[in-house]
Amino acid sequence: MSSREIPAPANDTTAYEIVRLEDLEDPLVRLGVEHWQTVRGERAYPSRDQIDPKAIARALHRIIILKVIDGGEDFEFAIVGDEVNRAYRVPFARRRLSAISRDLPNSAAFWGTIYRDICRTGKAWAVRMFSGFDGETNFSHGEAALLPLGPVDGVVDHIITFSKRAVTRA
Repeated sequence: MSSREIPAPANDTTAYEIVRLEDLEDPLVRLGVEHWQTVRGERAYPSRDQIDPKAIARALHRIIILKVIDGGEDFEFAIVGDEVNRAYRVPFARRRLSAISRDLPNSAAFWGTIYRDICRTGKAWAVRMFSGFDGETNFSHGEAALLPLGPVDGVVDHIITFSKRAVTRA
């Protein structure tokens, strides 16, 4: 199995589909991807400082900015948009993935695998999600772009995600 063929977590009816960035459909997710592609220029990915909040203002309620801890051993949710907070059963802001994994073991295992791959490869990911209401989420479906950030190519120190989740309950 390649790193891009990640199954849904065991004992979970939530399904995930890995897609290409260009296949993402939501306009605000695409806005985020286009901004990331523009500011990175010829680099593999931009630095966090190059992300312009004004340019992506309409999508800020849907972003996550993760700080990479110890080269990808853990991740801190530095910024979490309101829509993302409503999509899960526990708050994420200023918490580490390792702490969240106690409350959301399936979600943390799935996303952690992708975050670690981004740190290792410097490659962006695009994912479609279909929630089976596993007790961890408050959304029925969605999509996300997960994009590396770093001061130089080969060093990922943050990950930014732009996502759309159809929140069904709070």
